Amino acid sequence: MSKAVSIIHGPFGRVVLYHIDRTIISHAHREGHLLFHVSGARSRIRVKDADHIVGPTTGVAVNPWEVHTYTPELPVVGQYALVLYIREPWFVGYRTGAYDALNFGEREIRMTPEIS
Repeated sequence: MSKAVSIIHGPFGRVVLYHIDRTIISHAHREGHLLFHVSGARSRIRVKDADHIVGPTTGVAVNPWEVHTYTPELPVVGQYALVLYIREPWFVGYRTGAYDALNFGEREIRMTPEIS
């Protein structure tokens, strides 16, 4: 069973620690989000017809309203993943006319010691 282990809400959006052990069907969020591996198996995130890995060496950035699918590696043992859901108004500083301004420049996040 996949579940949210812990959730923190703030003006930035929310941070969720998930334990995910099943495929999550195609869906989209109004927030941009960053997915990071904490422990367990790697997973594959399909965004715009391309696969990206959430694992010990890479995270994934998903822009607002981008359709994505989450699939754990087989055999399914589950993954603890930290997901940051970033609210667009917080990201752009509450400027007027900033709708659709949140756009991560890169899809894959290389896990450096600083990010880890």
